[in-house]
Amino acid sequence: MRGLQLVLLVFLLCWERVLSLQCYSCLELETTSQCQPIQCPMSGVCFNSDMTVTLGSGKKVKSQHKGCAPSCEVATKIMTQLSQMTNPESLSQGVLTKFEVQEVTCCEKDLCNGVARMARSSWVLAGGLLLSLGPAFLRALP
Repeated sequence: MRGLQLVLLVFLLCWERVLSLQCYSCLELETTSQCQPIQCPMSGVCFNSDMTVTLGSGKKVKSQHKGCAPSCEVATKIMTQLSQMTNPESLSQGVLTKFEVQEVTCCEKDLCNGVARMARSSWVLAGGLLLSLGPAFLRALP
């Protein structure tokens, strides 16, 4: 009976973690920074937003924002509103001219907005397979 009570207590203490989504959260400007996993306060989606920041000098900097939102529509709306906000003081100092949202993608699994996977070429996969199996084939030849 005591074991059942312990299991029930652990279950109740972890209930919020079971129901809530974990997403990576960070803002990356040009350099790759460490994104930290966060526990989202509500069920919803993880999102990844690609933006271009145009500086006063005309230089364009890629920016990526990751986080969680109640829905993909809300994430898109937030990022669009962010892109429309410009600090007038920064404009006068020639620091920042504008944000442009390139794309907002959403997903619904824990930590699904993590690091982008590298595109895989079938030729690269075939080459890797050949290199790893090559010695075995050479030993098998008489």
